[in-house]
Amino acid sequence: MIERSTALTGIRVLLSLRLLTRSMSPRAKRPSDKPLYLPLQDVYKIYSTRPFPVSRVETGVLKPDMVMTFGPSSLTTKVKSVEMHHESLPKAFPGDNVGFNVKDVAVKDFKCGYVTSNSKDDPAKEVVNFTSHYEPPWLNWKRICIGP
Repeated sequence: MIERSTALTGIRVLLSLRLLTRSMSPRAKRPSDKPLYLPLQDVYKIYSTRPFPVSRVETGVLKPDMVMTFGPSSLTTKVKSVEMHHESLPKAFPGDNVGFNVKDVAVKDFKCGYVTSNSKDDPAKEVVNFTSHYEPPWLNWKRICIGP
């Protein structure tokens, strides 16, 4: 599949092959064996009353008839069906953009950014506090902008 060109010689051939192999490397895998997490991207109304949350599966597998918890509100409900591009799915895997029908919940109870998770396997909860580390980029400009 890869043939050596006579126009490129020496170091150019090596650099071209490196760039080509980097672009052909597989994407990072999203784990389907970890607990289910879906950050809500949007919530639509279907038939003017039923909520239809839309999200991308980050980890885990989403199936119909699962009992889901929406964090940080701790709202729990059952998923009736899972759909992608107007087609019903038996399972949604990591990386799939899906919408799902839920039971007995009002549209106003959902907000974008809520995290959906399986209520039986490490459900999403509100945190009390957390620690983060932030380095402003302007303090490390020499590391970022190495030049002549």
